[in-house]
Amino acid sequence: MNHFQLSKFSSQDENSWTAVSDIGNSYPGGILTQVQYLEMENLYIIAIQRILEAAQCGEFQIRMYEDNRGADNSERWFFNISDSLVKIRGGEYVSSNLLFTLCRLCLRELMWLRLESACGCYITFGHDYYIQFGIPMKYAELCKIIPKNIFIDQIDDDPHG
Repeated sequence: MNHFQLSKFSSQDENSWTAVSDIGNSYPGGILTQVQYLEMENLYIIAIQRILEAAQCGEFQIRMYEDNRGADNSERWFFNISDSLVKIRGGEYVSSNLLFTLCRLCLRELMWLRLESACGCYITFGHDYYIQFGIPMKYAELCKIIPKNIFIDQIDDDPHG
């Protein structure tokens, strides 16, 4: 199993936005809009889809989770999520449709998840727009399928292993 971290940051990025709550804030490239935020979030979803298709990990099960959707004013970040109030529980297997809804909720820091498959693949969502995952693919293979403006780094091990 190889371990990787997906992010929106290159080694040259400084003073960049790191969360949905940064919408409306000013950065060197201008004010972050909801449209710009969604463009990046959609790139992450495309990257995750491509990685999971290529790695053929099978079904994922919820191993750990934290649900922050009940926090003060959290509903303001539900935009463009069709089933933002979906119910989940530990040990549950996640369909591919539900997986991408959960990815959006995690990217917006409304939820935190650790997903694992029977073959040992995993996905862990971190803060500041980082996702760690373990898959049986090589770095060079991943670089070919990751969308432009998404960065991938190989890491030493599973951050929760």
